Amino acid sequence: MPRDRWNAEAYYDPNPDAPGKIVTRNGGFVDHLQDFDATFFNLSPREAASLDPQQRLLLEVSWEAMEQGGMVPSAWAARPVGVFIGMSSQDYSQYLSDREETDIDAYLATGNSHSAAAGRLSYTLGFTGPSLVVDTACSSSLVSLHLACQSLRNQECEVALAGGVNRNFGADARGSSESGRAQRRTDSAERPRTAGRDSSGFGECESQR
Repeated sequence: MPRDRWNAEAYYDPNPDAPGKIVTRNGGFVDHLQDFDATFFNLSPREAASLDPQQRLLLEVSWEAMEQGGMVPSAWAARPVGVFIGMSSQDYSQYLSDREETDIDAYLATGNSHSAAAGRLSYTLGFTGPSLVVDTACSSSLVSLHLACQSLRNQECEVALAGGVNRNFGADARGSSESGRAQRRTDSAERPRTAGRDSSGFGECESQR
């Protein structure tokens, strides 16, 4: 468990019925949660501080995806490029809301709204095609890809950027016990099983696809 998330020992309990506890100490995490080149994306330090790490990762990896695909982002500005993003977690906004009232600003809303995640990406890269975020829980990335393909077939956009992002900032004690009972079935090595017949398909992991 990365040290910049939560204390795994404090939340761990092998009993899946223990309230406010998690039955595993393991998970799949993307390193360097707080690292972000805000200047590269023309964001001020103050705005970046309130920007959900999911949105930070989305900006960085989307740029990298275009580069790796041989597409210069600036060459696609002002063109009908669609953005279709799957996204569901929002625990960072809960963390920010616990700050002193004097530290809460307008960036709390724009930096943590799911709808703003796709809009920010389209605005930053100058795309003019459809831009949306879908939340269908575990299938969010798959549904976003489906919508991207559908949009291309309907000629709503020339190119589509599709994917999903998930970063877990903190352990929510209100939901962790429910996750322990219904979602995190583990083997003896405390590894989440996501494909077994008695599993929900959910694993404690993060991704940007």
